[in-house]
Amino acid sequence: MGFNPYRKFRARRADYVFVVAALVAAVALVAWAFTG
Repeated sequence: MGFNPYRKFRARRADYVFVVAALVAAVALVAWAFTG
């Protein structure tokens, strides 16, 4: 899996799912840290 800088980026559904999952995990960790 190499990164090709010349390929035009086309967001797939998996890309959005990954971004949403990462944001949810980050928010959950921050909320957990603040609530103890």
